[in-house]
Amino acid sequence: MPLLILDRDGVLNERVDPCVATPAAWRALPGALDAVARLCHAGWHLVIAVNEPAVDRGLMTLEALHAIHNAMIAQIQEAGGSLDAVFEHPGLDPRHPWRWPNPGLFDCISARLRQPLTGVVAVGGSRAFVRAAAAAGATPVLISATEPASDEDSEVAHYPSLAAAVEVWLDTAGREAHA
Repeated sequence: MPLLILDRDGVLNERVDPCVATPAAWRALPGALDAVARLCHAGWHLVIAVNEPAVDRGLMTLEALHAIHNAMIAQIQEAGGSLDAVFEHPGLDPRHPWRWPNPGLFDCISARLRQPLTGVVAVGGSRAFVRAAAAAGATPVLISATEPASDEDSEVAHYPSLAAAVEVWLDTAGREAHA
């Protein structure tokens, strides 16, 4: 079964300035929860990879971050989807190997799941996520509604939303199965 790595902010939920600090502030983007459910029903395994420096900045606690993720998981389950894991890094230090654009969190996912990331799609809401995914050997995709694609993204697939990406991927998979 294929693995998909998803960023949180800008892919699953609306970005909030300075951060999503409470479960009530976590609001799914239109179509995102249904897209996750569709992927799950099509046999995909999904994990979330999150850099949340707001913890190190003192804007939220680690407990609040876990409460946000529990609320997110509950909403995904209510929509008929599921997650295999949530990998998070609450640090701020740009030299830390898990801090985007460093690939360490992706390397951790690969090691924990015992799966090389070659061919694994990683959908990000930021260029830093996309750079980290590419550095780890994954195939990055940028959700451009949050961070519009530019010339530097010419080698990266981009879609306006997770729902749009899933529509293309599942439609393509369906056509290939019937060819």
